[in-house]
Amino acid sequence: MSGELHNFGDSLQASKVDALAPYWERIYRHHFPAFASMAIVGDRGMQTDHVDRLITMANGHTVHVEEKVRSRDYPDFFLEYWSDAEQRRPGWIAEDGRTDFLAYVFAPSQQCHMLAFPALRRAWISNRYEWRTRFGARRVPNAGYTTVGCPVPISIVLAAVAQPFNFAEPRVAQPGDEYGFDVFIEDKP
Repeated sequence: MSGELHNFGDSLQASKVDALAPYWERIYRHHFPAFASMAIVGDRGMQTDHVDRLITMANGHTVHVEEKVRSRDYPDFFLEYWSDAEQRRPGWIAEDGRTDFLAYVFAPSQQCHMLAFPALRRAWISNRYEWRTRFGARRVPNAGYTTVGCPVPISIVLAAVAQPFNFAEPRVAQPGDEYGFDVFIEDKP
């Protein structure tokens, strides 16, 4: 990572410009065959819940989408698990919010990966320790805070998201049990 200091104001302004890019409608029409319309979310509460755009289907159903745009084509997804490491504010991958889908776009190629967010969260929760060991943590300095994430190769994330979800009744941990009930937010930055 370069020693470049990121500026939240600049990033916010860039995201507003990105939100107006003409490729979004093509992306959403491709990924949602019943696409009827889309709207940029201006409500701060919904944005805090990780919703950047509302997609309305022909039947009236609304889909909540979080959009991530990277300014270069990378071979990885940057999974941000600390939005502000110093204040211990979780990143977008560490919170459920109201997101149905994550639209992850590489701007130069306009390549978009549309990921079902619950499946992505499940993949992160299941693999986060291994991924952080294998791919490391990238600290991104910003003015007054540091964002931390894990750059996981696209193919690894897509394979993990595609894994079937199997459920077994959880067992109750006993004192001294090695099974562990760790909670992600308790991880140290």
